[in-house]
Amino acid sequence: MPGRMRCRGEERKPSRGHGCPERRREIVEAAMRVFAEQGFSAPLEAVAREAGVSKSLVLWYFGSKTALLREVVEKALPVDVVETCISQGLRGAELLRCIARRYLEKYRSREMRHLLLRVMAGREAVPGGVEGLCGKLLAEIAEAAYGSTGAKEKVRVRMFFGALLCYALNPPSDMAPEEFIEILVEEATR
Repeated sequence: MPGRMRCRGEERKPSRGHGCPERRREIVEAAMRVFAEQGFSAPLEAVAREAGVSKSLVLWYFGSKTALLREVVEKALPVDVVETCISQGLRGAELLRCIARRYLEKYRSREMRHLLLRVMAGREAVPGGVEGLCGKLLAEIAEAAYGSTGAKEKVRVRMFFGALLCYALNPPSDMAPEEFIEILVEEATR
């Protein structure tokens, strides 16, 4: 558990939730560790303990457990990976290659893999869940990678992410990540 850091100006009372950005980040990171291990039903007390703060401070920053969950879910899903690659203006195979590299990097840690699986499995417990990734972003990827948002292209994107998930969960000992990515991108763009 990290030691409680003191933010500059913390003795003053800023408006609710707009305190120290470092403290907010520490709380989110603690929540990610707790929820990855204990699931989304873990009490806020466990998050507070892991962050080295009080439960009331967690609530001051986030207002509710639901708001904290939303932030954790946003960080757990590969939305940032997709948005980063799309924002670079990449198209076709280059876009898919970028997404694959960043995805495998993001989910290299056991904690992030556990958190991703919990988000995917806990749709009813996690407001927002995977809908954003499987909706608007899926269409954006299909358009940028294949030039169309038709059903066939969306299925190809889903297959691509399925292959990435399988590799991240259980990387084969006989295939390096770069080799996997090249084969995956080649097959995904046929």
